[in-house]
Amino acid sequence: MKQSTTTCRHVQTEDRWLDVASREDIPQRGARRLRVGDQTVAIFRTANDTFHALVDACPHQAGPLSEGIVHGDCVTCPLHNWTISLVTGQAQGADEGAVQSYPVRLFDHRVQIDLSRVPVPVKKLTGGEMSSGGENVG
Repeated sequence: MKQSTTTCRHVQTEDRWLDVASREDIPQRGARRLRVGDQTVAIFRTANDTFHALVDACPHQAGPLSEGIVHGDCVTCPLHNWTISLVTGQAQGADEGAVQSYPVRLFDHRVQIDLSRVPVPVKKLTGGEMSSGGENVG
């Protein structure tokens, strides 16, 4: 089953947290994508309503993890079936490699990621929208 992916609007709420979506905007066992500088970050929601954020590129051949199948606390890459931990970003089983993970919190029914580990600055745009690359991603 192909997971739904779109680009999220996001606003900065505090010095380190970036508000990316309402919890309802991210389907259970699905993902949404967010541009952060030159990277795309995937925000995942598990069947147990936990949220996780990873760079949207499998460590094997950069497959789009946001289009993979979310199961338990893992996502399976749609290209070559690598399983990646949503908690740590580490490849599971015999596969080796990892992708950057970002802390996520749910605050007042809003999904937010921790900016302190994002490698590029976030610039404020008009209307309260945010983009780390200076572009409107909404």
